[in-house]
Amino acid sequence: MALPLPEDREVTCQALAADDLYCSSHSKEHLARLELMGKKAVNDEVIFISDLHVDQPTVLAKLKTLMKGMSESTKSPIFVFMGNFTSIPMGHGAGGIEQVKSGFADLADAITVSAFCHVSNSQHV
Repeated sequence: MALPLPEDREVTCQALAADDLYCSSHSKEHLARLELMGKKAVNDEVIFISDLHVDQPTVLAKLKTLMKGMSESTKSPIFVFMGNFTSIPMGHGAGGIEQVKSGFADLADAITVSAFCHVSNSQHV
């Protein structure tokens, strides 16, 4: 997946000055806090993982390998899991809900094998 070329925040803000992307009309104090957070987060990593099929043991084993490898990193990246979480549609019939619950429990186990994924400094949505 290719990403757009990086651009300074100021350039983006000038280009979008008339647009309130979040429909929020932030106060000056709030904008100052956001700017400070942005300056602190300049070297943060965001890792996107899509279509992580929790019903396939090989996929979960590879995720565990990734998480163990990331635990050696000095950074605490942000992981975004998105897309389909099962290789086939699962629903309310034939134990589908139980399979999904079991798959997400296995996903939680795979995520928490790393040292940086500790309850005291992690947030899961």
